Amino acid sequence: MATMPIVLRAQPDWLGAAQTLIEGCCSLDGVEDRVRWLENLCLTLGDQLYPAFLRVLCLVGEHAEPLAQQAVAATLTE
Repeated sequence: MATMPIVLRAQPDWLGAAQTLIEGCCSLDGVEDRVRWLENLCLTLGDQLYPAFLRVLCLVGEHAEPLAQQAVAATLTE
């Protein structure tokens, strides 16, 4: 069964995506779980949506609370 590729919406919910990223990096218990979740997210998005992922990361860096920023950064660097 083939899966449908993920396509960027005409009007993306950037803040919602940033919140989902933060929640994933904050709510999972172990480092391995967080890293696995982030790896799966990136693989699912693929190369075509990498720029969208970078935009979400920028929103986290520019607008999120410091603890949320730290959680995302820690997950990215594990």
